Amino acid sequence: MSKFIGKHVFRSPSHALCWQLECTMASLEYARLLKRTSKSELSRLESIVNEGLAACQTFNLVEIAHEERCHRVERALKES
Repeated sequence: MSKFIGKHVFRSPSHALCWQLECTMASLEYARLLKRTSKSELSRLESIVNEGLAACQTFNLVEIAHEERCHRVERALKES
């Protein structure tokens, strides 16, 4: 059963987690490029990403990250 979250349709909470983590990882990448991003903001985003990756590893979501085209998540999970 699919569920809508915003404009996106997800088949399961695992799919939603991978997609949300992908967005957070993109935000972190962008924040690192900015000159005026505070250290606390970077630290907050890094913490969210690390916790999300740990959850994805716990539930072995590499295939779902691939299905959802979450390239950052997929790459990070394969590297760890």
